[in-house]
Amino acid sequence: MTCADVIFPDPGADNNGRTVSSYPTSARYTVVHRRNVVITADDGTALRADLFLPDAPGERFGAILEMLPYRKDDAASPRLDTHMWFAQRGYVGIRLDVRGTGASAGVAADEYTDAEQGDACTVIRWAAAQPWSNGRVGMWGTSYAGFNSLQVAARRPPALRAVCSHAASADRYGCDCHYAGGALQGIETAVYGTNMLARNALAPARDVAEWRQLAEQRLFTPAWVETWLSHQLDDDYWQKGSPVSRGSQIACPVLLIGGWHDGYVAGQFDLLRRLHAPVKAIVGPWAHARPDSATICGPKADYLPELERFWDRFLNGAASNGWDDEPPLRYYRQLGRPVTSYPKLIEGSWHARPSLPGAPTRRLALTADGLRERDGRAGERVIRHEPTVGVDAGFWCPVSDAMGVSGEQTPDNLRSVCYDAEPQTQPLTLLGTPELDLLVEASHPVAFLTAKLCDVAPDGTSLLITRGWLNLTRADGYHQARALEPGERMRVRIPLKALSWTLARGHRLRLALSGGDFPTIWPSPFHSTVTVRHGARQQSALFLPVCDGLELAIELSAEPQQLAEAARVAPQNGAWRIARSDFHDIGTVTLGSAQEIEPVGLPWRLTSTSRSSFAASDRDPAHARLEGRHRFELTGDDGWRSSSEGQLLLTSDEDHFYLDARVVTRHDGERPQSKAWTRRIPRLLL
Repeated sequence: MTCADVIFPDPGADNNGRTVSSYPTSARYTVVHRRNVVITADDGTALRADLFLPDAPGERFGAILEMLPYRKDDAASPRLDTHMWFAQRGYVGIRLDVRGTGASAGVAADEYTDAEQGDACTVIRWAAAQPWSNGRVGMWGTSYAGFNSLQVAARRPPALRAVCSHAASADRYGCDCHYAGGALQGIETAVYGTNMLARNALAPARDVAEWRQLAEQRLFTPAWVETWLSHQLDDDYWQKGSPVSRGSQIACPVLLIGGWHDGYVAGQFDLLRRLHAPVKAIVGPWAHARPDSATICGPKADYLPELERFWDRFLNGAASNGWDDEPPLRYYRQLGRPVTSYPKLIEGSWHARPSLPGAPTRRLALTADGLRERDGRAGERVIRHEPTVGVDAGFWCPVSDAMGVSGEQTPDNLRSVCYDAEPQTQPLTLLGTPELDLLVEASHPVAFLTAKLCDVAPDGTSLLITRGWLNLTRADGYHQARALEPGERMRVRIPLKALSWTLARGHRLRLALSGGDFPTIWPSPFHSTVTVRHGARQQSALFLPVCDGLELAIELSAEPQQLAEAARVAPQNGAWRIARSDFHDIGTVTLGSAQEIEPVGLPWRLTSTSRSSFAASDRDPAHARLEGRHRFELTGDDGWRSSSEGQLLLTSDEDHFYLDARVVTRHDGERPQSKAWTRRIPRLLL
């Protein structure tokens, strides 16, 4: 089926002519789907893309590029439905496999490489020169494709006119899935690291002529996780993919879409403040999912008309369609939610701001009596490092129902140092980024601080609303590390994740401080303590971004459209399990999932299974253990099979990480092939 044309009908009717779209569609074209169109990179590498073309010979259209390493022909085939939608409305959708992944040749040496960004510029130039093109190209995507859209925008290819980034950030060290507050991410390293180890080794679908040659090459794709562990500071490796620090480099208009329960929302707020280009944001209640497909943290929203208006303005040259007049921030104000890890709906309403939220201005001092408006008498609180504190806070970036969001926080609060405010006499609405300013001293060369802000109801129920982390050895900046001098006093500032939350009357804020956050971050290697000093002269305080009341209530359609089916996805099975010993000495978190995807019209299906676990000990914080296993199997209708399995084991002692990684592939019943990596990596005050 190489480059075959498939015609998709009007999505407004099903096979019996009945209306299936719940939203008035503006579809104007049938769609021609061309698979595996070869676009040659500057170094001769054969990149392959799917094109979705409006069936209108002689007309010229803007193009929308999405590039991912997640395999357009199977694993990520469900996302092709959006490109069909774009094409039905007069845009050419381009879905490109990143080099070395899916149907594209080459080597996927790492995330967001210079070669990958150069390929994007080549494809943009190619698209602008096609006979169906009006010369204007946009980039967009979720997560990975949101990241590289911003990175490519910083390169300013002439034909790139606009970028929409969903659920991503432009800060690869400070707001990505590898490090948090200068500490190594824990369970995320197993989940994503093992997934990409297996995915990068999987053969292309068999209709790619050189599939066997590519499959053999992919066995030797580097283990990305090894590279991540080798860069423990915010060095040039991370900076080259972090345009947030160079906001003037992005010149084209940017639309950001994010969710309050997504791990990347903090990075989007940074972009709002730092970009010099025209930028607007829509932030809903969602987790790491597209607004129209959220299964937890709803309500859903029909975001596609917002995209259409954005593309119409900058790819079709519409002089004025209202986009320029939109406020810079439209957001969902969260009023409350059930205290469960799997809330279907978040109570709240949509609002718009004529300006961005300012710096946090309301100051609450840490005192012996809790959080108060004024500094109290001099005092101190001692925070002891218990590595297994944190399991009730939920996943850093929940992607599926199996992960969930934070649950009831009282068990973790009881093992933390807490400062409570007075109950609210009237509702308090927060919007923006809280910050914590502390005077502290540590007992060991390495120590961490985790700060969690909770909403405590009159019945004592505690609900996490935001959190932040800091490896104190990085207090002078993530680009450097300094061993702590025991007993040395130092002032540190900890930004918490951006939030929108209304604290109801009778509720009170709680600041919970701990020495770790399991399983989100890897435990510090020592039984360290951190002493927080407060009082009239010490002046440790929490700064809150109180909403200034300039918002206007708005409506955002909550009824998603019915899109053309691109793949059939079997319901995902998953489990998120927590185990502790009787005395909280050992904590273990296990996450598992299974899924089957069958692309529509293609003669194969993909099954995947995964299991990740992370164990830490309060008795022995230096020794933690992370394991991951992910398996993909691609099966043809004629019985052809190809599989890959990634295995990861990461352990630690006081001075080193120990990495054992392995990938095993098998093609059509042949003997399995394998590649292994074993490495000892020094811990750089981590």
